[in-house]
Amino acid sequence: MPDIDQTIVSERERATARAALKALGQHASDKTDLRMQLSVIGGQITTLDLPSAVPSIRALLKDLGAERGVTVVADEAEITTQQAPRCSAYRGPTS
Repeated sequence: MPDIDQTIVSERERATARAALKALGQHASDKTDLRMQLSVIGGQITTLDLPSAVPSIRALLKDLGAERGVTVVADEAEITTQQAPRCSAYRGPTS
């Protein structure tokens, strides 16, 4: 059962998310596979291929930049009935 961490995002992090969303919009459509390079200043550069991840990454950055809460849960994750309402994808019982 995963823990659900709540982290407050700073204004600097929200601004970074908005800038990343803008850059992503200039270089990729929702149907474009994505290749990202990650590096720490003075460190090694790592290249990641993220096929079909553009819509999810775009939605995450948009919500972070707009000061909306974001919850990421792995597909295989099991959550309790107490944790479910705190997840944004939770829609409640369907019956």
